[in-house]
Amino acid sequence: MDATCLLTVVFRLTSDVLRIVQFAKRMNDNTIQFSQEYMYALNPTYLQQQWESRSFALDTTASIFSALSWLFLCIPILQIFWFLSGGGKRGIVSFAMVVVLTLTGSLFQLVSSLMVVGANSALNWVSTDFELEDWDLVTNTPDGTGWKVLEMIHLCMRGMLLWIDAFEWICLFGILTLLAIKVRSENKIVQEGSAVFGNKWAALGLAIGLFSMFEFISEILRMWNWQLFASVSRIISAINLIILLPIWLIVLGRQLPIARAAFEGIKTLETSVNFS
Repeated sequence: MDATCLLTVVFRLTSDVLRIVQFAKRMNDNTIQFSQEYMYALNPTYLQQQWESRSFALDTTASIFSALSWLFLCIPILQIFWFLSGGGKRGIVSFAMVVVLTLTGSLFQLVSSLMVVGANSALNWVSTDFELEDWDLVTNTPDGTGWKVLEMIHLCMRGMLLWIDAFEWICLFGILTLLAIKVRSENKIVQEGSAVFGNKWAALGLAIGLFSMFEFISEILRMWNWQLFASVSRIISAINLIILLPIWLIVLGRQLPIARAAFEGIKTLETSVNFS
């Protein structure tokens, strides 16, 4: 079992479990109910209740584990294409595209996670230590303007991170689609039964890529109907990241040592032939 695949699964599932715990915690809190009417009206009492119920620690920790899962995912994906390209000798264009998509997606996820950590720390500090109730210097009556300003800043931050997260799904779709095409074309060349990466495994990766495209679309459509497409996004994410991707990674973790040994054997044979 490849260690990087195993760590990717652990980090991915940890991130998802933390987000599920955070969501369940808010859903079970009867004092906190989402109200689109109060949200659009920027009702200060409602906003204050929402801020007091938010768990920044869980969100921050989940973002860190999500970034780690993407960083570790780079290693097996790049190894796959390195082996399939014969050490960078075949399919240079697809190999270069995968390298760019993999590194870009991982870098974007790392930047997004660091921004979430920084934003959550600052927002939590402002919501707990700053005066947000009384901003009316004329009448000196609590008007809750500070909660309105804080919520609008938070929404703008989420909107910016939404597009970064959406781009990651595009990267994953491109990577797994190219991988499925590459594996299928390579398996047509090798003898039957000798292929390391199977077509069924590649088809599962393609399915994950298609789900990632649907996730991208639902992320973008949140801007028009947040409640509906946020629910759709959660369902797709649960199927994709909690079920399909771990299965794909576990199978890959069993195949990678075999592929690595076969590749190193070929390289050793080529070296001995060249010296002779």
